[in-house]
Amino acid sequence: MASHLVVLNRASKPTASVLLAHAAGFSHGALAPFAAALCASAERRGMRLEVRAFDFRGHGTRSGSRPAAEDWARWAADDVDDAIGAWADRDAAVPMLGVGHSMGASALLLAGDGPGAGAALSGAVAIEPIVGPAYALPPDPTREAGTRRYGQGLPTRTIPPNPLSEATLARQRTFSGAAEAEAYVAAHPLYRGWPDHVLRAFFEGGGLAADTGAGAGPGQVPADGAPAFVPPASRDSACRFSCDPLWEADIYRGISPLWNDVLPRESTPVALIGGGKSRIPSMGFQPEPVSLKQAMERTAHRAGAAARGSAVVPGAGHLLAMTHPEETAEAAAAALARLLE
Repeated sequence: MASHLVVLNRASKPTASVLLAHAAGFSHGALAPFAAALCASAERRGMRLEVRAFDFRGHGTRSGSRPAAEDWARWAADDVDDAIGAWADRDAAVPMLGVGHSMGASALLLAGDGPGAGAALSGAVAIEPIVGPAYALPPDPTREAGTRRYGQGLPTRTIPPNPLSEATLARQRTFSGAAEAEAYVAAHPLYRGWPDHVLRAFFEGGGLAADTGAGAGPGQVPADGAPAFVPPASRDSACRFSCDPLWEADIYRGISPLWNDVLPRESTPVALIGGGKSRIPSMGFQPEPVSLKQAMERTAHRAGAAARGSAVVPGAGHLLAMTHPEETAEAAAAALARLLE
């Protein structure tokens, strides 16, 4: 499936080509302010970056195509391979690096085996990758399992409750227009702390899509095979989150293969970045109580000789690339410099 690359920064005689990979539930637009800050920080360090981004399937302009959500590790890695292969005018003599957030960070490390990969990444900056060893949270025995239908023509499946999934399922899906969507997002805890210019970039860069009323009904998400690209939302027409919360919720039930299958043999140099107040890196080690620092140390140790250091953005949570774009960009630019040494 072809990827559509979005140019976020052009550079004359670039030091590196950088591919950005967004987190689950968002789109390339959410990372645009971070990308601008990254280029500025890199330039202060004497680096010139050519930056491009893409949307994963089920997200942004590609929200019409939704593969099996729980199998995100496979299709997200394939999407990275496709994006690398689609960068046809890249100078092969210039190192290609990836910068990814959450699911996007994991996908960068999982990529490289697909036929469209073209050229392997020279290194990756992983902002809170979903590592494991068992990221899918265990069911809560005190609560009844939730049952809902997803996927056209698939039977009803019983899915154990999961805090991340449940919070996503509670999110409003459709809106009467962009104004209602923007007001909802501004008041929602998930987007708390996002600067106004980041919210605008999210809306303008694939966060909302036109709600045509076709496809999924209540409790359902269309299977892959729908048109890959969907029209953006207009100001006055019905719209929805481009990444449907019903489908997104099941992404958080997928197991990350990084811990057991990839990191022990990872040869791509990787630098880690985490948010000082984030709980996500520690969740993969539940029920063992593990701090952010310990989770990052374990991940780096698992990567062995491929690890290129780590950094923490103080006061930031898991969505640090959106809530703290400048600070996260500073850490990422320093990591890119290490990867290019």
